[in-house]
Amino acid sequence: MSKYSLIAFLFFSVILQSQTPFNKVFDFGYHQQFPTELIVLDSSIVVSGTSLRKNDNSERGMFAVQFSSGGDYIAHTTLEDANDQYTYTDDARDIVQIGSKVFIPNQELAIGSELDSAYSFIASYDLDENSLEYHHIVKDSLNNLYLPWTTALSKTIDNNLVLLMSTGSKDNLGIWLQVLDPYRPNTVIEDFVFHKADSTFHSADLITYSDGYLIIGHYRIQSDPDLRGLFALSIDRDFNIVKEKYFDDQRYFSPYLNATRDREGNIAFVTKDYILLPNLPPFLATRFRALVTQLDENLDIVWQRPFGHHDYQEQGDTYTGIICSHDNDGYILCGSGSLDDDSFTSSIGKVGQDGDSLWLRQLVPLDEEIVASQLYDLCPTPDGHYMVTGYLRPAVAPDSVYLKGWLIKFDEDGHIFNIDSSSSVVRLTEKNLRVFPNPVSDILYIETDDILDATISILDNQGRIIVNEKSLKPSHTYMYPVYDLKDGVYFMRLHDSLGNLQIEKFIVQKTR
Repeated sequence: MSKYSLIAFLFFSVILQSQTPFNKVFDFGYHQQFPTELIVLDSSIVVSGTSLRKNDNSERGMFAVQFSSGGDYIAHTTLEDANDQYTYTDDARDIVQIGSKVFIPNQELAIGSELDSAYSFIASYDLDENSLEYHHIVKDSLNNLYLPWTTALSKTIDNNLVLLMSTGSKDNLGIWLQVLDPYRPNTVIEDFVFHKADSTFHSADLITYSDGYLIIGHYRIQSDPDLRGLFALSIDRDFNIVKEKYFDDQRYFSPYLNATRDREGNIAFVTKDYILLPNLPPFLATRFRALVTQLDENLDIVWQRPFGHHDYQEQGDTYTGIICSHDNDGYILCGSGSLDDDSFTSSIGKVGQDGDSLWLRQLVPLDEEIVASQLYDLCPTPDGHYMVTGYLRPAVAPDSVYLKGWLIKFDEDGHIFNIDSSSSVVRLTEKNLRVFPNPVSDILYIETDDILDATISILDNQGRIIVNEKSLKPSHTYMYPVYDLKDGVYFMRLHDSLGNLQIEKFIVQKTR
């Protein structure tokens, strides 16, 4: 027995079992599938976003796809218009269920000289019929409003829809909120408009209470460009203003501000803050980082904490989703985080009720088969886990599918949920490292917790290196697509800085 074999025997304990991770990569044969929101229902999951068909230039449609609770594809459909001048986009990332339909906000964004043709809308997706159609279109001259921009959708306790938009004159954006009938298309029950002279308000998210609404967003003073910050506006069901709160700090910035409310009534939201480096022009001087803020019931700041990278970076981490944890002991986030080479990858994490980061997990390609990924929206599942959606961008797209949809389920510690509940654990000097599934048909996962100074290589059954030695970092989930590998036996070689060596066999089995 060799020296390294003996050391491996003494320091490694291995359990390898077959399992099925809840990780779904999907496409409809379009050039792009770009999921931005999801909802978990009693027996199914609905994901929505924008799609771009092949050879359609910039014209994008809206899609809705339904999966079973176990992640099996059920059906999908799209909503498209007849012109080629506009494109769909989405900042709201909300889906609301009422009866057998789910309602999805979006907007058609005009380009060039056609800005006056832009409009916001709500689409309704019939779960039984797999049909997607317009429910409400907002293109209106009420109070001379201009360029309505959808930012949130919610529902009242009596099951009316509540649509939040940013709109106003070209030089004075404000807030526009509509209460809508979910059963009668294009039926407005009530309107609320809020704006102030010399101020620009960009609404970002909406929280609905039994007795009113809370709107959170960004604002700035036009006569003093350096004065900008966040606002929180509380209104009752009759649209009387209960409380206005302004947080005058010009460092706040993020088009993706997202908020949630916990059981104690605290509000948590994630945004960005930034600094300007001296002696540089503004477009080169800005550095960002992600920031989580908690407000109490009086809308006073309880705490603010950076999340992810604490140092300011050229782009900075971007977190687009935040929800309360199942146990109400903190908040779960999703988005993207920066790597050491300034690239970005999908990230999920948890913040405690005191603002401390409890864990952060980055989902990183082990090789260059996947060159970009982003997670956009997440929600809790009835079994105590979480579902998140986003996209993957492969390095090579021979089928012209440039962006693929992505749906993942993970547990309270950020580990990808396995449908058959089995586990595959490699213990390296008492530090957990999970490798799954085995056999693998699409993507091999390597999950680390607090492992340090370990590397991994992948070889074929002839000993040829398929993946050169890669360093493994703590709290990462590495993904290696096996689409280009032939069915058969492969080997994973693991070792650490102490000389401990482990070789594990796994099987690629794409055909059954």
